[in-house]
Amino acid sequence: MTKQKGLVIFSQMTLRIFKLIFWVWLVGLVLLNIFKFLYVKIVHFMFDSNFLLNNYDSPFNPLSAVLKKEWIPNTSDWGTKSERFFDQLSHNFMIYPLWILVGLSLIFIVLNVLRSHYGEMEPFKSDFESLRLKKDIIRHTDSRLRDRSTRSGKHGDTYNVFKWIFNREVRRERNSRKADRIVKRSIRRASVSINATVQKGHVAGIKRYYILIKKPKNMEASSKLESKLKNFHEQLMQFTGVTFDQIKTSQDRKNLLFEGSVEKEIKEARSVKKKREQLEAANNNTEYETVDDVTKGQVGNYPLELLEDRSKDIEEDKKGAEAYALEKLDELEKFFAAEKMQVDLESRSTGTTSIAYKYKAKYSQYHKSKSQLQEGLRTWLTLQEVIVDDYSGKIIVNIPLPPDNRVQIDNRKLIKDTLSSTTKPLQTIFGVDLDNQTVTHNLRDAPHMLVSGSTGSGKSVAVNYILLSILWKASPKDVQIALIDPKAVEFGVYEDNPFNMVNPIDNGKDSVTFLKYLCILMDERYQKMKKAKTREIEGYNKKMEKKGKETMPTIVCVIDEYADLVIVQKDVEKEVSRLAQKGRACGIHLIVATQRPSADIVTGIVRSNIMTRLSFQVVTSMDSKIALGEGGYADALNGKGDGLLKWKGQTPVTRLQGGFLEDDEVENINKHLKETMDQPNHVNYKAIVARHEGDEEALAQMEELQEATTSLVETQQSFEKESKQNEETKVNRRKRPDEMSKDDVALHQKALEIMKEKSGNKKQNASTVKNKVVSVNVMDYFDDEETDSVKSQTESKESSQDSQSVRDLLGL
Repeated sequence: MTKQKGLVIFSQMTLRIFKLIFWVWLVGLVLLNIFKFLYVKIVHFMFDSNFLLNNYDSPFNPLSAVLKKEWIPNTSDWGTKSERFFDQLSHNFMIYPLWILVGLSLIFIVLNVLRSHYGEMEPFKSDFESLRLKKDIIRHTDSRLRDRSTRSGKHGDTYNVFKWIFNREVRRERNSRKADRIVKRSIRRASVSINATVQKGHVAGIKRYYILIKKPKNMEASSKLESKLKNFHEQLMQFTGVTFDQIKTSQDRKNLLFEGSVEKEIKEARSVKKKREQLEAANNNTEYETVDDVTKGQVGNYPLELLEDRSKDIEEDKKGAEAYALEKLDELEKFFAAEKMQVDLESRSTGTTSIAYKYKAKYSQYHKSKSQLQEGLRTWLTLQEVIVDDYSGKIIVNIPLPPDNRVQIDNRKLIKDTLSSTTKPLQTIFGVDLDNQTVTHNLRDAPHMLVSGSTGSGKSVAVNYILLSILWKASPKDVQIALIDPKAVEFGVYEDNPFNMVNPIDNGKDSVTFLKYLCILMDERYQKMKKAKTREIEGYNKKMEKKGKETMPTIVCVIDEYADLVIVQKDVEKEVSRLAQKGRACGIHLIVATQRPSADIVTGIVRSNIMTRLSFQVVTSMDSKIALGEGGYADALNGKGDGLLKWKGQTPVTRLQGGFLEDDEVENINKHLKETMDQPNHVNYKAIVARHEGDEEALAQMEELQEATTSLVETQQSFEKESKQNEETKVNRRKRPDEMSKDDVALHQKALEIMKEKSGNKKQNASTVKNKVVSVNVMDYFDDEETDSVKSQTESKESSQDSQSVRDLLGL
């Protein structure tokens, strides 16, 4: 027996003793005063006149012949003495029991304080509520001490004792009445206990009801008691509003038991509430420090100040969500009571976009299937987004929060608390679950992931969240990313990111070429690991670090809009399948995102090799089944980041809310990384693939392009350096018009005419120069904007040389 249970028993026993002594004391005090009043009146009436002594000398007094006068007492003060005696007796009878009651009250208070100390909520209220419930049970079962039943038997009412013994009908009826009396006595002696406790990790308490009725030894009375209480749990639900189980028998088979439970809102004391408000105010007023100060040496790659501060709005959102959750809880209790289902609330979790109610289902003849429960709840609550999941005797009801009551995620706090202490470069944040716990995993263990979700479901935002959580802690030496973006707009801000292997690829043909390069790199890494006699990239890097040699970075390749890529390039599935099968050990991980996870896009080969699934709202249940497997309901999600994570094929799936990032936040983070880290050296994957495939013509073209590009970049850099020096020294400053004389003006006009003649000659020779550039065929490999900028820089350089010669002529 636990301490809490023992305290409950002792406190209830103390309360019963208190009640017994109180009523005995009260009734005894009233009867004593009545007896005192009557006795004193009689004594005053009979003995105040001293009748015996005054009439002793009377000839009619027979006592004078028997008793001496000295023997006859003086009764004139007997009334007064009796009154004094009863006054003292009533005073003592009132004082001593009162002290006993005060002592019991103090013991009762101490016991209840101890119960509160051990985690019970409102023990005083629970004890008095149990007394009221016991009275209600006695009243509803018609088990009062006084028999108010209108039943009367024509045989059992006889007072003939011989009929009680020898008449079978009379004997049977009297035995039946005896059994009824025993049943009522057992119900009157029932033990009713109520206690409310707060389980660890729960935001609300659970109030539990226990009704224990001892079974009588009389077999007929015992069977009558069980028959009478067979469906009594339904009556308990009606007049208490609490869901009760069906009648059960205790382990020793001597008692009948009813159990019920209901969630109870926690009421804080004023001091606790005041202290909590002060702490919240202090936290809200505290400004976020830079990452260097927060993590104390474990520096992140970008400051958390670049993320928007949402801490002030979150507390208000939580209050509204909690109130809505309690409101829906009452409706759920009424639904289960109406359906006569035996359920016990185990927990309630208020998440960011939905509420999860977890019930323990008891066996009942009114058991309903998962689909029946879901449809019934949707009709009862008038919410079509209600989701019901059941497994292992548990029922989980997910109810969405209205848009006004949804809780935002504090990205700053989430990243700081989750990633500050980790040493794993691929530790990733996926979001927050229904218990407001961070859903975080090491992407190294995934090892690949399929992300599904229709337009507006939060798929792209989730991919950005995963990437930025990796970039906050990792270093470009350990982790490199590669982004394939067929839409050409999703990952544009990641261009020239220090972690990039290559800039985001938006061309279908180049995407397949890059995936082929990853396969080539994968084979090369396996050859290196074979020579080093290691099985995985971690062991290889440890050996290389000991020898002081170069290690291999982990590569995270993100493929967005996979469905569109498959339609354009049919060969992409082959490369993705190879990487999914063999990429984990050599440190290559895939994140494949698609809007349409249909069977013709995400084929069986891809699904069998990508076990980790992250799915947001999809269009159909078939898409949900393909995206998550058998245990998913992604088609019923709420959108806007509401998702399901199936980690490495494990069940059940985890429902989570993905973090939200504004476009400005992503852009600012990438800008900060570009400014604070060295620029990446992009790999020339096209040349490597061409060399590997033996395409000499393409290889020569790539080498020519590389040489032309290098020469052009060097020319551009030298020109910028020369122009910067001229601006700093301000050589050959041109005269202002107010400083020029008439001769200078005439000479200036002449020089301008010479410049026009030279420019005309250059235009005639422009075609030949242009043809020479086309023959090199360098500009075709640059964007139009880059080509225009190079041409404009060349022309500006020539014009500056002409203007320099004119200035020399003018002597300015």
